[in-house]
Amino acid sequence: MGFPHLKGPNLPEGETMKRLILLATASTLTLATPALAGSPADTLRDSAAPLLLAQNNAIEIRNPDLVDEKQKPDEKAPKRAKDEAKQEKQAEQARQPDRSGDTADVRAKDTPKKTDDAGQQAEEKRQKAEDRADRKAEDARQKAEEKRQRAEDRAERKADDARQQAEEKRQQAEKSAEQKRQRAEDRAERKADDARQQAEEKRQRAEKSAEQKRQRAEDRAARQEQDLRRQADRKDEQADDRRKAERRDRDSGERRQRAGDDAAPRDRDEAGNRRDRERDGQRREAGREDGGDRNAREDGRRRDRRDDRVRLDEPVAPIDRESGERVRDGRNFHVRSGWRDQRGSREVGRFEDRTVIRLGNGRLVVERRDGRDERLRRQGGEVEIERLKHGRIRETVRRGRFQIVTIYSRDGDILRRSRIGPNGRERVLLYVPRDRWDDMPTGRDRWDHDYGLPPIRVTIPRDRYIWAPRDARPQAYYDFLEQPPVERAERLYSVDEVRYSDRLRAKLPRIDLETVNFAFGSAEIRRQDVDELQSLAEAMNRILEQNPSETFLIEGHTDAVGTETANLALSDKRAENVAIALTDVFEIPPENLVTQGYGESDLKVQTEEPSAANRRVTVRRITPLVTPDNTASIE
Repeated sequence: MGFPHLKGPNLPEGETMKRLILLATASTLTLATPALAGSPADTLRDSAAPLLLAQNNAIEIRNPDLVDEKQKPDEKAPKRAKDEAKQEKQAEQARQPDRSGDTADVRAKDTPKKTDDAGQQAEEKRQKAEDRADRKAEDARQKAEEKRQRAEDRAERKADDARQQAEEKRQQAEKSAEQKRQRAEDRAERKADDARQQAEEKRQRAEKSAEQKRQRAEDRAARQEQDLRRQADRKDEQADDRRKAERRDRDSGERRQRAGDDAAPRDRDEAGNRRDRERDGQRREAGREDGGDRNAREDGRRRDRRDDRVRLDEPVAPIDRESGERVRDGRNFHVRSGWRDQRGSREVGRFEDRTVIRLGNGRLVVERRDGRDERLRRQGGEVEIERLKHGRIRETVRRGRFQIVTIYSRDGDILRRSRIGPNGRERVLLYVPRDRWDDMPTGRDRWDHDYGLPPIRVTIPRDRYIWAPRDARPQAYYDFLEQPPVERAERLYSVDEVRYSDRLRAKLPRIDLETVNFAFGSAEIRRQDVDELQSLAEAMNRILEQNPSETFLIEGHTDAVGTETANLALSDKRAENVAIALTDVFEIPPENLVTQGYGESDLKVQTEEPSAANRRVTVRRITPLVTPDNTASIE
C-alpha cells in the first residue's frame, strides 16, 4: 500500500521534502499514543492520512497551476475515486471507537495550518489585486500621457497653422501695401510727368508767344523805320521840287524883267543862293551827326565787348600750386563721371567710344566712355595724372613747350583749365571759384537747370542772335562772335554747367553752320565742307590773337530719324569731328574748344523726316560765362 499524495504530478520544487517531513512527524505522534487495535501500519496510515490530505490541499491552494492541472479531465479519475472511497470506508470500519478522539486531536492540530494557508491565500489575493490595481493605474497613466501628448500635438499643430496663417496674412498685407505704394508712386510720377510736360508746353508757348511778339515788334520797328525813310525821301523830293520851282520862277522873272529891273533879280538870286547854301549846310551837319551816332554806337559796342566778362575780387592761385600724388601710366587713366551715381540713372546704349545714360528725369546725356578729352592728347606727348584732395584729379598734357593743365572734380566736372607757356606764364581758360568746388550741381540737378533765372529776353534783331551764314567773309564771323551776351553773366559758371543748361547757353548768340552738311547717319566731314570752315577759323584765330583765353563751344545736332540714343551719340561725334578739323587744318588750339552733342533735342525744322538743316553744327563764344576778365594771365 503506497502513499498516493507523495506522487502528484508536477509537484513544485521542495514539496516532496515537506511531505516526507510531515509523514515523519505523524509517525512519531502515532508511536507516542497508546496502542490501538489493528496493525501498526494501518494505524500509521490512518493517522497520517488527514495530515497528508490537509498538506496536499494547502499545496494545491499555493499552487494554482497544480490545481488547474488536476482539474483537467481524466478518464481514470472516477474509478480511482471510487476505489479510494471504498478503501477509506473499510478503514473507518476497522478503527476502534476510542480512536476517534485521537483523530479529532490530529484534526485540531491541522486547523492552525489551514488558517495559515487561508491567510496566505488571502495575502496572495491581495497581492494580485494590488498588482492588478497597479497595472490598471499604470495603464491609466499611460493612456493619460498619450492623451496629453496627442492634445499637445494638436495644440502645436493649431499654433503652427495659426502662425502660418498670420505670416501669410502679413505677407499678403505687405504685398498689398507695396502694390498700393507702387501704384501711388506711378500715379505721382505720371502726374509729375504731366506737370513737367504741361510746364514745358506752357514754356514753349510762352517762348513762342514772346518770339512772335518780338518778331512783330521788330516788324513794326522795321516798318516804322521804312516809313521814316520814305517820309525823309518824300521831304527831300519836295525840297527838290521847291528848289526847281524857285529856279523856274527866277528864270521866268528874269525873262520878264530883262533889262529894266536888274537889282531886284540879283537880290532874289542872292537870297535863293543863300537859302541853298543854308540847306546844304544843314544836310552836311545832319550827316556829321549821323556819322557821330554810328561811331558812338561802335565805340559802345567795343566797350561792351571789353566789359562782358566777370571780374574777380580775390587773387587766383597758380593751378599747379597744390601738391598731389602722381598716378603711374596716366595716359590710360580714366576720369570718373558722376552721372552713373545719381538715383534712377542707367546706361541705355553704347556706341563705339561713347555711352548714353538716361537720367532719373528721363533726359539723355552722352559722354566718352573713359571720361577723357582725347582731343587734348592727340597732339600731345607725356600725360601726367595727380590725385588731389577730396577726390579731385589734375591732368597735365605736355604739347611741345606748352602744358595744358586741367583739374577735374570727383564727379568729372572741369573746375579749372590753364595753358602754361615756356616762360611759366599761365593763361586761365576755364575757371570756377574755389568756394564752389564742393558745391557743384551733379546729375539731373545740373541738366537743363535754369539757376533761378527768368526767361531769356532778347532785345537784338533775330539775325544778330541766330545767324546762318552763307558765303560770309571772315569779318562777318568776327563781328558776330565778338558780340556781348544778350544777358550779362551774373557770375562765373563751369563749362559743364553751360554745356548742360539751355538757359545759360541762351545768353549767347549762336552761328548755325548749315554749310557743313553731314551725310545721313554719318559724322564724317567731307573735304569741301572743311573748306567752308575757313572763314570761321580765320575769325576765331583773329579773336584768339587778341585774347588767347577765349573758349568756343561746338554743338552737334541731328534730325529726328533714328533712335534718340543713337542720334545723341552721333551728334556728339559730329561736334568732335568739327573741332578736330578746326585744330588739324586751321591750327586752332584744342584747349580753346569745347564740344557737346544734343541729338534731336533742338530741331531747327520741326519734321520727323530726314532734314539736312537739322544735321548741323552750332558755334558759340562762351568766354563771358566761364573765364574771368582779370585772371587771363598769371605770372
